[in-house]
Amino acid sequence: MHVAVTGAAGCVGQAALPVLAREPAIQRIIALDRAAPALPPPGEGATIEARVLDLAKLQPEDLAGTDTLVHLAFQLMGGHGGRRRHDRAWIREQNVALSNHVFR
Repeated sequence: MHVAVTGAAGCVGQAALPVLAREPAIQRIIALDRAAPALPPPGEGATIEARVLDLAKLQPEDLAGTDTLVHLAFQLMGGHGGRRRHDRAWIREQNVALSNHVFR
């Protein structure tokens, strides 16, 4: 099985990558995030390919050959977003729009 993980550099993604890599059914993982994720040591199962990518620019070919998508990317209050990073409605809108884009 080939798996893509969005938000791979975040706290949840960093916890999920080693667990997914050890799963015998998974041969390959594409770890996607706007920052490079820390990868588990090689040789512990699945091959992991890290890709630094703004998910708003994600294209279908970025997920080519993927059987499963684990979507963990989300915008936090106070994170990226400039002056609007404390605007709860704007943050929610960004998260919903990004998720819709990724799932399409």
